[in-house]
Amino acid sequence: MYEDSLTLDVGVAVGLSCDPTSEFHYLFTPTTTIKYRPNDENRYVWRVFLESGEYAKALVIARARQQLDPAAYQYVLRRQADKYIADKSYTAAAEILSESTESFETIVLKFLSTDGERRGGLKLLLENKLVKCNSSSPEERMKRDAIVLWLLEEQLTELSELRKELGKQQEAAEQMAHLKRFFIKKPVLEAIQTHQKAVYRLISSHADLEVQLFLANALKDYDVALNIYLIREQYKDALDLINSLGNPKLLYAFGPKIVPYIPAQLFGSIIGNEQISPLKLFPTLVLCQEKEDMAIQALKYLEWAITTQIGEHWRELHNMIILLYARFRPKKLHQYLLDGGSNKHNLPYDLDFAIRTCVQYKQEKSLIYLYCVSELFSEAVDRALKESLDLAKECAHLMDEEDELSFEPKYPKEMRRNIWMKIAKHIITKENNAVKCIDLLKESKDALSIQDVLPLFPEFTKIEHFKEPLCECLKDHSVKIQDLQDKMKEAMQIAEEIRVKTDKLQERVIVIKSGDMCASCSKGLSGRPFYAHACRHFFHRECLEDIAMSFLNESERKKLEKLIDEEQKILQRLELNERVGSKADVEQLEMDYEKRAMAIDNLLGAECPLCGNRAIDEIDKPFFSDENYELEAETQFIISNRRLFEGSTILELGSGATGVVGITAAKIGAKRVYLTDIRDKRLTQILRRNIEQNGVGDIAQIRNFKFPATDWTELSTTDRLLAELPGLDYILASDVFYDPSVFVPLAQTSQRILSRFPTARLYFSYQNRDDNWRIRLKDFGLKASLIRICDSKRHTFQLGEIYKPRENREINKMFAGIEGGGTSSKLVFVDQNGEQIKCADSSSTNVYLDGFEKTAEHIATWVRSEAKKHNVQLPLQGLGMGLSGAEDDDQNARFVEYLKTAHGDIAEHFYLASDAVATVAANFEQGVVIIAGTGSSCRMLLNDGSVHGVGGWGHAIGDQGSAFWITNRAMRMLFDDDDGLESAPGSTDLLRELLLKHFNVTNKTGLLDFLYSKFNKSSVATFTKFMADYGSDACVAKCFFDGGEMLGRHLKAVSRHMDEELLSDVPVLVVGLVFKSWSLLKPGFISAIRGSKIRKVSLFNLTENCAFGAAVLVAKKAGVKITHRAEKQLFDTILL
Repeated sequence: MYEDSLTLDVGVAVGLSCDPTSEFHYLFTPTTTIKYRPNDENRYVWRVFLESGEYAKALVIARARQQLDPAAYQYVLRRQADKYIADKSYTAAAEILSESTESFETIVLKFLSTDGERRGGLKLLLENKLVKCNSSSPEERMKRDAIVLWLLEEQLTELSELRKELGKQQEAAEQMAHLKRFFIKKPVLEAIQTHQKAVYRLISSHADLEVQLFLANALKDYDVALNIYLIREQYKDALDLINSLGNPKLLYAFGPKIVPYIPAQLFGSIIGNEQISPLKLFPTLVLCQEKEDMAIQALKYLEWAITTQIGEHWRELHNMIILLYARFRPKKLHQYLLDGGSNKHNLPYDLDFAIRTCVQYKQEKSLIYLYCVSELFSEAVDRALKESLDLAKECAHLMDEEDELSFEPKYPKEMRRNIWMKIAKHIITKENNAVKCIDLLKESKDALSIQDVLPLFPEFTKIEHFKEPLCECLKDHSVKIQDLQDKMKEAMQIAEEIRVKTDKLQERVIVIKSGDMCASCSKGLSGRPFYAHACRHFFHRECLEDIAMSFLNESERKKLEKLIDEEQKILQRLELNERVGSKADVEQLEMDYEKRAMAIDNLLGAECPLCGNRAIDEIDKPFFSDENYELEAETQFIISNRRLFEGSTILELGSGATGVVGITAAKIGAKRVYLTDIRDKRLTQILRRNIEQNGVGDIAQIRNFKFPATDWTELSTTDRLLAELPGLDYILASDVFYDPSVFVPLAQTSQRILSRFPTARLYFSYQNRDDNWRIRLKDFGLKASLIRICDSKRHTFQLGEIYKPRENREINKMFAGIEGGGTSSKLVFVDQNGEQIKCADSSSTNVYLDGFEKTAEHIATWVRSEAKKHNVQLPLQGLGMGLSGAEDDDQNARFVEYLKTAHGDIAEHFYLASDAVATVAANFEQGVVIIAGTGSSCRMLLNDGSVHGVGGWGHAIGDQGSAFWITNRAMRMLFDDDDGLESAPGSTDLLRELLLKHFNVTNKTGLLDFLYSKFNKSSVATFTKFMADYGSDACVAKCFFDGGEMLGRHLKAVSRHMDEELLSDVPVLVVGLVFKSWSLLKPGFISAIRGSKIRKVSLFNLTENCAFGAAVLVAKKAGVKITHRAEKQLFDTILL
């Protein structure tokens, strides 16, 4: 109602009229016309309807005026809801109040009751509120999560009550269906994923396994789903789920829990599946030895597994088969062992384990066979005779095998005879059966003769038993005698032929030409004594002396050396007596000289060393002796580490006649080399000649001990030698531990040298013979560390270092870290306090490109050289490596094992990880690194040392968010927009112009060359930097938004492995040029991680390099925590 007062000057109202077209009202007075226009004429009509109880009409009018009078609308809502609550129409009240702005707590209080109808209203109210929740802010998400958990509690309670009441099965089924629909709603799923553990606990409090199972499957939380199946004893369903997922890890984890109940189905489902590792399935297989039904099914799988390429060489599987056969299928055991063969060096199973198993389960027949395989034939036959005579014969027949190379019996006839004699004695003593004993003569295949068994028979034995074998024996002897006679006759004929030829040769004349050369030194024969052989091989006498030393035995060598020495002395006396002596003395000396010369001629000139019998005997002799291999190992080590030895003073112990190791050190740049060995004139002559011929006479010097090699107890000689040395850097010793009698004096000598020169290092090579020398080192306060193991076909050699441990070594532990890239590498030494010694860069250390051996050799040489330069004591406590591409854990483990075996002297602990993981460790104790340059990847390192990653698979299937990917996204946007496949967010004119300009093409099809025929990933990626300057363009902004979103998805993907503490503030290291456009990337990045469990992200710039992180990782492995000293540089912070 509208009221207006008229003044006296206007006059009294006469009439009121209305114009229906304009809706104006006109008031007439005698003097004036007043125009009125109705404004909001129905604004109070809702109140009229409300007072009359017509709530629906009042609500319609109030809703229409909601923008003008929101208070009126809310008042009508409350009044109508109160009316519904009074009438107990709670669902209708909930529907109304869900639009009310009244506080949530006030509204909810109206529905709190155990009454079923009020609960229905509460559920409807909460569901409506949930629909209206916005997850854009943390407060809204908290509200959403609370509503979801409340709704879940109400629904679980209602479902539980319905199941308890009789006749409510249909309602319970409907409620269950409603609950399932509730779970799959997007906001519900997001809330449950955020509070997954709390939701599980809530469901568990209602003991509702069916609901929990459905939820676990919806969340793809298969561990929980499988545990529920097991609790409900639905083992077949659990197995079906594992098989459907195709995840072997689930089978390894849940196999032991399933196999006791459905072994046939379990093993039946994996037979033929080579993706399953039998070794990782071992906990399941071990349980199968408890019951026969499980064992039978396990055997079916094992019998298949050992036929596959992956399982045939695993002894563990074969051992398990033996165990199950012995316990449950003993008849199959013996045949299995027979199929495995009798070569104990080539058995698929562990022989000792098989024997213990047979003893444990009393499988006597199989045990006897295993004794035979072990070549314990005597013990095998003793046991077999207790079982049966035939079994003992089978054991004896196993000795009839022939050697694969010589085709001769593998075992000596005497050994075979002894075994057959055991059987013969058993027959006579136990069975008293002469006929059966005689039959053994044929069965033994000539191992036994009648002479062997005759003494075994009793004194009163009928002769007819021996008649036939005696006759056969005499016949055999007659044949053998005839064969011997024929051979003697043939030998006499050959001897006569040889005598005739020898006589002719003695009369033969050999013409020596002036141009004939010595077959050894290739110099002319004239002017020096020489030997001429009928085969026309000529040798200077001194050359032949050197050659003879290699094929003469020890006694002949000593005899020759003695004769040569006596000959020299006689010549000296002869020269003297020819001047001042008598004729008789001269003649006597000449006779003595002739005797010595003839004796030398008999040794040297007996036959040609190149084509005589001695040369034939040398055919099967190895070209290189064991000592040569050891020398090669140590010289190769010296050459590989030449920078280590350049300019050094070196002492070689036991140089021998060759001095190869010391001469090698001199050749590669050592300042001074001292070669030492026992005082021996001949040895010294050869050694000096080798030094001269190698041109190192000004570097290498010979020092002789005045005592034999076995008398190293003369420490005074060692002291005198050391006193002559002005300094010493390295001691080299090749094959000095050849005799146990020298272990103690050699260890004592090493201790004396290292005490005199404490900074010197002693490297040695050693053939595995006796390990007692290590114990002797310990007695003198020394230790040995392995550098590498070298295997030849005949022997194994070790290269190592002997050192005197420093007392303060544990006080300041030193580690090293390597950052290995495709073009260059960095090395840093780090102590436990985080102090660094940065070293010179080196070339690539990519194990996948260069291989194990080359990479390990490069790393070891580099570490030794830099350690020497910076006075760092080796071995280090640990060497960590962060190498490019080191993503394969198995490959990494094999390389570390190789490095430890080949170069164990440089460090006690080794660790290898990818450069990305080492970069994280360099900056955080746990955290994430996102690399976005030309390519992209994401790696996360956790406190427990585990690594999780996303991407890094190259541009074909990965590199999302990288510079290449963003460029590719821009190109696709242009093409898709032109094709009408997908509309761009704005005009593509600028994007087209930028692409054509940057790649210097006239039209978009020219861009295809850069993606195909002229593909270069790096050059394509450069467009991203060029495009970033035009971020205000909608298309450019969209490309960077999508790139940021992909990088955010990387982080979201690894967040599923984070715990609550890490989720509260995730430290992320950002690396790569793409992050220079962070302002363009950030919106997409935030969009990707919003809705995840992450609550805060702290982005940091790189402050420490990968090499430091590698050192941190290996220190952690060694139980040492290195302090991060560098201050972190915060890049940005994101609150969610």
